[in-house]
Amino acid sequence: MRTVPATPDLIPFLLARMGPARAAALQALAGGHAEAAIAGNIAASTVTWCGLDADGVVTMGGILPWPGAGYIWQYVTDVAAHKRDYVLQSRAVVAQGLTQYPRLVSIIEPSYPAALRHIRRLGFTVFPPVDFNGHPGCVCERTRA
Repeated sequence: MRTVPATPDLIPFLLARMGPARAAALQALAGGHAEAAIAGNIAASTVTWCGLDADGVVTMGGILPWPGAGYIWQYVTDVAAHKRDYVLQSRAVVAQGLTQYPRLVSIIEPSYPAALRHIRRLGFTVFPPVDFNGHPGCVCERTRA
């Protein structure tokens, strides 16, 4: 897997590789406008990344400015085939983010236990789920050492 900056032209490849159920859930969360929502995230982010393999987009994410922090957003497809590269990419992103922001935060759905384990391994504290506009989410936070 190689890492390149995320660009809007890669979004359709991300959505196609997510699979119909996850893409539909993302469309529902974005009010039917997932491509526009992701493009907006890319445009507003201070850092973006996209992990690519021979079959296309594996991961896409960025860090948005948030009051007193950087907010990490990320979408993944089949990272299991690229576990080592994904871990290395994640560590690099967190390190870069902590040079720009004193604190990094993210919100992860509790229905993704692998994502919660991964972010804990990156040094984030994971808080119990709370409601975000009808959707449960665990706030995850890491500060500079």
